[in-house]
Amino acid sequence: MVIKLRKMHNEEFADYQAYFVEDYARDLQDNSGHDRETAIAIATLCLPAGVENERESLFCIMQQQIHIGYLWYRLSDDKSWAFINDFYVLPQYRGQGYGKLAINAMEQELVAINIDEIRLRVAANNPRALKLYERLGFNISGYNMSKKLLLKTPLPPGDR
Repeated sequence: MVIKLRKMHNEEFADYQAYFVEDYARDLQDNSGHDRETAIAIATLCLPAGVENERESLFCIMQQQIHIGYLWYRLSDDKSWAFINDFYVLPQYRGQGYGKLAINAMEQELVAINIDEIRLRVAANNPRALKLYERLGFNISGYNMSKKLLLKTPLPPGDR
């Protein structure tokens, strides 16, 4: 079973954007307590302008000619490490080893350009991803924590 990371084509970006904004907004609602409108706005702002970007790499995960997911990472300013912004295997392909193969393909690509570290964030409500990353040799390096404060006068969603 061979997995390839193929640079995302311009015409595929709209489909990716639709998936990403919805998925990340749901994550922001579930794990950061944002209302839907604010979560959608934040998720939309996080995306790069498109597929052509010097520090950000957007890929389609391919098994032969079948598109099975997405991988998006960015390089640090000094290009010494990469951060996985998004990694998504389509539901019908999960549990078949494709995730591991996709991360291995990314590792090979990064080693070839002298990147020696990968960083990422795993949502608290995603134990499946945490288990995958631990199996692949990732170590927990910290915890994201937050606390919502009660404001005397709530801010409108656009002012957060």
